[in-house]
Amino acid sequence: MLKLYEVTNGFIGESELRCLVVAASEKRALELAKERYEACPEGKPHLGFLEDLRAEVLCGDLTQEWVGDVTDG
Repeated sequence: MLKLYEVTNGFIGESELRCLVVAASEKRALELAKERYEACPEGKPHLGFLEDLRAEVLCGDLTQEWVGDVTDG
C-alpha cells in the first residue's frame, strides 16, 4: 500500500525544507526525498542537514480519498 509522506530536513531558517513523497515505506520515502534534496538548487545550502531527514505519514492509504489540513505555511 502506498502512503503519502512529508519529508523535512530539520533545518529551520525562514522555514524548513520539505517535500512530499508517495512511497510504500518510510525507508523508501527517505531515500527518494534525499535524491530530490540533492538535486534541488534551493537545498544546496542545507545539504549538511540531509542526514537528519524526517518522514511523517500524511495519508496512510492512497487507495481512498484524502484531503490535508489547511495551513498558512
